Amino acid sequence: MNSTKKIAFLLGATLVLMLALACESAVPANPGEATPVRPSDIVTDDGMVVAQAPIENVGIWLIQDSDDPAELVIVSGIPNGCVRYDNTVVDQPGTAITATVTNLVPNNPNISCTQVYGTNQSHTEITGEFDPCSTYTVVVNGDKHSVQPQLHVPIGTGVRQQLEIADPAILCGGSSQPAASGDQEHVLAPIENVEIVIAESFPVQYFVAITLGLPNACYDFNEAVVERDGAVVRIEVTNLGPVDPNMACAEIYRTVVENVALGSDFDQAVAYTVDVNGTSYPLKPAGSGSLPMPTVPNLPNVPGDEFKQVPAPIESVHLNIIDSMAGETTLTVLSGLPSGCAKLTFFDVSQRGDLITVTVLNSIPTDTNLTCTAIYGIEENKALLSGSYTPCETYTVEVNGEPRQIQAIDPAVRCRAPEPAPDTQGREHVPAPIENLKILATRSLPPQYTVIITYGLPNACYDPGTHEVTTDGTTVRISVTNLAPADANQACAEIYRMMDIEVHLGSDFKPGVQYIVDVNGKTTPLEPVVSAPPVPSVDDTAEYGEPFGIAEGGTVNVGDESLVIKLESINDSRCPANVVCVWAGEAKIVVSATMQGEFVGVGEITLEMQKSAPATADLGDFVVRFVSLDPYPGAQGQTAPPPVATLIVQPKQTNSTGNSDSEATTKLNFEPVAGSPLTVLLIADIVGGADDDQDLYCQGVTWDFGDGNQIAMMPGCIMFTKGSSFNRHWEETYTYEKPGAYPVSFTYGPMATASIQVTVK
Repeated sequence: MNSTKKIAFLLGATLVLMLALACESAVPANPGEATPVRPSDIVTDDGMVVAQAPIENVGIWLIQDSDDPAELVIVSGIPNGCVRYDNTVVDQPGTAITATVTNLVPNNPNISCTQVYGTNQSHTEITGEFDPCSTYTVVVNGDKHSVQPQLHVPIGTGVRQQLEIADPAILCGGSSQPAASGDQEHVLAPIENVEIVIAESFPVQYFVAITLGLPNACYDFNEAVVERDGAVVRIEVTNLGPVDPNMACAEIYRTVVENVALGSDFDQAVAYTVDVNGTSYPLKPAGSGSLPMPTVPNLPNVPGDEFKQVPAPIESVHLNIIDSMAGETTLTVLSGLPSGCAKLTFFDVSQRGDLITVTVLNSIPTDTNLTCTAIYGIEENKALLSGSYTPCETYTVEVNGEPRQIQAIDPAVRCRAPEPAPDTQGREHVPAPIENLKILATRSLPPQYTVIITYGLPNACYDPGTHEVTTDGTTVRISVTNLAPADANQACAEIYRMMDIEVHLGSDFKPGVQYIVDVNGKTTPLEPVVSAPPVPSVDDTAEYGEPFGIAEGGTVNVGDESLVIKLESINDSRCPANVVCVWAGEAKIVVSATMQGEFVGVGEITLEMQKSAPATADLGDFVVRFVSLDPYPGAQGQTAPPPVATLIVQPKQTNSTGNSDSEATTKLNFEPVAGSPLTVLLIADIVGGADDDQDLYCQGVTWDFGDGNQIAMMPGCIMFTKGSSFNRHWEETYTYEKPGAYPVSFTYGPMATASIQVTVK
């Protein structure tokens, strides 16, 4: 919803509040009302009164082949930071559905509130049979809404099951357009601006950002329908407008931005055209280095011949290497829009050898007296470059006639910033005081090492200098300097500052060798992790709790009960070690078990690279844990023998933690926050167990607040090494909307969930 509509809702809520304060007594509830709404003349303990909420959207949700009743889903507005959602009351006499949604607003009209418009979504069960191909009338806060139920179809099974909304056009055999009510009709929307966006993906995805107008308060956006005929993509954008041209409507012109996906099936050799409500725009497929824009922009309230093109102000230029092996590099230019009347109209990139030339143009009104909002906007422009670029090298990019030296950045390579060195005239480099050193190792093969150096700047006259790295056998020496003031007697503010720098050490470190990192005399050990886990041998027998290797199709006898584990299949989609991937990937195996010749069960186990939680499956009375799959794909200099999975099999055990390898337990408590009776501080602690328990290292945390809200957190951690410890203490401050008793729970990784009841008044 745009800001104008939000302001209108805010004024409406304020008017309701003023009327409530002016009345000497509240209007009594209607006789027979099932659950009366609280009267607006009752002031709560925290100085709030009840007012009707602005309504954003009303829907009816159905779930296919489910015994669950239908739900009335209402999205209501929260006009500012002082207002909070109160209640939703639904009355359903017969086939009619009536709902009242209320907010709590401050009793004091002079209170200062942040002007942030929020929303609340309520779900209320309703009875009766609803046809997803029919339209129903729902009255919310006195206004009628024509609602076509949405049918949600379950997709998938188990924990992977999701709900997908069925397409009305397929379900009902007709148009999927929202049905117009008796006083509305479908009309073409006025188009303010069209921008074609090319996403950085493989294959390349194309989108059209359409800015359309809503002529007055009686208009609502309907939909954008896409049809393709050869090289022409036609998009029809419609509004729902009033049938009666004489209907009284607030003259508020609003705009809506609708993003339309076009897919990826576009040939670089073909010139395509995108037609939006009769106006054509060129679409140039990625690869040529240019992002197409409309030749003539649509400027609100400015005739087409009353604007001129001018160079756009340039905020920043970046060269990003997406795939060095495939030679994919993008140029990103952030340009400015000096006012609300300025529009980006042209972005073009050309290459001549190593020189990259960029032209970015805005269109602005020729009438200097035109009133424009003083809002400085930013546009992101991207182009795919041809040729190969070397990480950390600098290249000349000429933008609107101004040459710039830009460093090519590869996310897999650390580069020293190409910023010019500080003015050293009359200043000398002096060793910087070192506060702290921390060694980080990646999970890649081979592991990459980085040292984070925290150093000090003694006073306000000192500036960061340089750093140099040298290696002497097993000692890595790093010299970090500051630029001292030229005049030793210069008056300087005695402010001690600290800076962090990351120094990439590479991967040339042998496991089993003790290395020392020396930074200005302060040292820290570097203990290399094993660069590639040794491929375990495939055993015929193994003990419970003992790791063993097994190849695809192989079998291993475990324990002394004739339990036979068979590795049925392996599916390895992990990101290769020599490739930069957006997704780290995963390894999947399928294992089966038999006991004394009788089938026990079969299970699939997924080892996810970005999660440290144990990957396990239950087979009868046993738990099979998937530890690793070797060799890791793409390790340089490594042959590719058949993959071997490392498994651990144990009989099921029960204990208080839910983790058979630890005696740790979780304790959960809470305490109210002073001055806020509905706000509580939740405290969770893990007691007992070893600090360096690898099974409890870097686990996910889930808080369930008992009111339908949850928070799940997954930390980012480096690889577990000897001496690593897990966090034992968590705190979470949470505010409840209403008094009551709430079952609160806390879950840490594989440990058993801890629960308490929190009562707020």
